[in-house]
Amino acid sequence: MRNVRVASLTLAVGALFFAKTASAASMQKVDQSTWWAGVTGLPSYVNMYIYVPDSPAAKPPIVVVPHHCQGSASSTNSEIASLYTVANQTGFIVIIPEATGENCWDAGSSRSLKHGGLGDTGAIVQMVKYTLGKYNGDANRV
Repeated sequence: MRNVRVASLTLAVGALFFAKTASAASMQKVDQSTWWAGVTGLPSYVNMYIYVPDSPAAKPPIVVVPHHCQGSASSTNSEIASLYTVANQTGFIVIIPEATGENCWDAGSSRSLKHGGLGDTGAIVQMVKYTLGKYNGDANRV
């Protein structure tokens, strides 16, 4: 009887360990030289973080979650932890852009309001383009 208990306990501990380590996905910073993909003139204070589930969908949708003013990618990462559970279940990718200049997004300047402009909004568009290409994302589901 004791051997059965030890074996059961060993299996239970092993299952818990596997469940904790089975998902290695986490928010990762993408180097600017990678996501800029040859585009010049984007704001250098904008960073890209991405969450890709271990098993993304064949043509994964992309969700963009910019931080609030005075926020950061790190604080947003903590705030949206439950979104990652859904991403793991359904296979979508999450982009977390970060503006470190003023910790607020420039959404009102002429370069950010212009289609194809190189402001903060243009940087986020470039992040989406990069992700669509790298992960064969679904451009109709961003």
